[in-house]
Amino acid sequence: MMGRLIAFAAFSAVVVVTPGPDSLLVLRNTLRGGRQEGFGTACGAAAGSLGWGLASLAGLTAIIAASAQLYRAVQLAGAGYLLFLGIQGWRAAHRPALDQGGQIALPGYRPGHGFAAGLLSDLLNPKVGLFFLAVLPQFIPRHALVTWYALAYASVDAVIALGWLTAVVWLASPANHWIRRPRVRRVLGRTVGAVLIGLGIEVTAKALHI
Repeated sequence: MMGRLIAFAAFSAVVVVTPGPDSLLVLRNTLRGGRQEGFGTACGAAAGSLGWGLASLAGLTAIIAASAQLYRAVQLAGAGYLLFLGIQGWRAAHRPALDQGGQIALPGYRPGHGFAAGLLSDLLNPKVGLFFLAVLPQFIPRHALVTWYALAYASVDAVIALGWLTAVVWLASPANHWIRRPRVRRVLGRTVGAVLIGLGIEVTAKALHI
């Protein structure tokens, strides 16, 4: 089993480090709320990945894959969430930099919401579920106890995701003081907002076959 775990871990690592909504969201929340909020977002995303792994074990992802309408609904929900985050970031870039107490404000940011944001970002991405559905069977031996293998692989994937996203947090956190500059804040807010909106539009187009 150890050899299969290592092979799956290597495959999972390649998928995890590919730039996507989770990494972008962790980066954004780290720059806005610091290391603690970025780590909370990373934990939420990893928990969402683990949730999809368990859902795959329960057969839910198979049901979603078999139902075009259900899969499209999850896609559109995820696209809507990305658009919401993108529009929020774009609008926040134009807000005043000072809060009511005269302190530097972090636009569009609400402390303590990192975990929920990361969790939602992952749970509303059906591709994560389909990853488990398509990949796990290739690493489970014939006649093996599927439950334990699936749990092990889902846990390995969640740990790898958490490790990578935590690395993103540690790399981004030193720039936290720099992001508080008004001009940098506006540019980054627009850039991240535009990327999230673009991802949302892309997912919507794929879901509607535009």
